[in-house]
Amino acid sequence: VNTNIYIDKHEDDLGDDEYYYEELIGCKAYTQDNEYIGEVRDILILPTQDVLEIKKENGKIVMVPFVEAFMKDIDIENKIIIIEVIEGLIW
Repeated sequence: VNTNIYIDKHEDDLGDDEYYYEELIGCKAYTQDNEYIGEVRDILILPTQDVLEIKKENGKIVMVPFVEAFMKDIDIENKIIIIEVIEGLIW
């Protein structure tokens, strides 16, 4: 069924470390060593875990599991995400 669902969102409904997924779109992603990775283009909601789709400057798309182990800091106000990168994750 093609149906649109609308909800009211209120920032005061969120806790200190909570945000809406749509706020992650456009965030700049950096490694824990402050190396620029790219820009968050989408969030894939999958059965096992959600995944950030990040577009690198060279156009390559990398997928990073959106799990606490990799997300070291999410600064919605400044649109920056710090990711703990392990070998083979994005390069």
